[in-house]
Amino acid sequence: CCPRAFLCPLSHPSRSRKYPESDQGPYVVSLIPISGKLDAVVLARLLRAKYPSVADIYTVGHSKMRVTLRNRADANALVVDRTFTARCHAHIPDRLVEIAGVVDTDISCEDIMSLGKGAVDLGSPAIGVLEAKRLYASKTVDGQKSFSEGNLVRVTFEGQTLPRFLVVEGIRVRVTRPFVPRVATCTRCSQFGHVAKYCTSKLTCGKCRGEHSTDECTSASQKCIHCKQQWHEPSSCPVYKQLRNQKRRDCFKSFAEALKGAQTSNPFGALAQASQPEEAAPANLSELVDDARRSSRGMKVSIGKRLPKAPQIKKAKKKPSAPINN
Repeated sequence: CCPRAFLCPLSHPSRSRKYPESDQGPYVVSLIPISGKLDAVVLARLLRAKYPSVADIYTVGHSKMRVTLRNRADANALVVDRTFTARCHAHIPDRLVEIAGVVDTDISCEDIMSLGKGAVDLGSPAIGVLEAKRLYASKTVDGQKSFSEGNLVRVTFEGQTLPRFLVVEGIRVRVTRPFVPRVATCTRCSQFGHVAKYCTSKLTCGKCRGEHSTDECTSASQKCIHCKQQWHEPSSCPVYKQLRNQKRRDCFKSFAEALKGAQTSNPFGALAQASQPEEAAPANLSELVDDARRSSRGMKVSIGKRLPKAPQIKKAKKKPSAPINN
């Protein structure tokens, strides 16, 4: 089996996202109930009473609420407010505040976190580093999976534009590609797109749709609930692969657009323009203009008249060649 890069899930504790000072809004926070259904009316009343900057509350189905605030500090405070986090999972969608890329380097994650900055181009403003995690390679030999540390590092930056470079103590390292996260698979409802921690659906088997976990299924007819084919691991499902490929295309499209925008700007353009001397006007400019006027007085230009036809040259007739006697 070919080695593939994966992220060790136990290498770093989880962190709460927040909007940076440079973010101009709007500021969105998602709320998902820890258990049971979402009591939207009670929750909305509490939100408006504590955070006057709430501009909009939108319910997504019966299990998710999207809150839009006008104030950045209120949005960051809501994510860690125990009044709401005791009954709901509160988080800022990652796509709004951060973006991750892959860097090939042996610089330690600690140095990247404490000293690293992102840069879209030379001379561009520095972009903060939020997280750095070493990627590992997995390899299966004789049914045994082993892991080895590699040089690839997943670096998470502030904002929504992936930098072209990681700069650590003046050392520039190119960001080789965007990090494409794996498609989330829920072990509770067996659906793609989220994990069991944020799932509010009932327990559903991925093999027979029964109300039990997939690992405990004893049904004689076991089929994938997504593609209806014979049971296989979720990562082998055609639906899973389609979602993964779509996510990869979206990530690389955004990265290509960011690179295109960066390449059109020249950080040394102002310097080159300032250092280039202006071409001085000739001292005898008026004399040159007078000479041009005098030389053009004898020229006649006819407009709207046909030009005379050029004389036709008659071609000499060719004499017939003498017949060849055999």
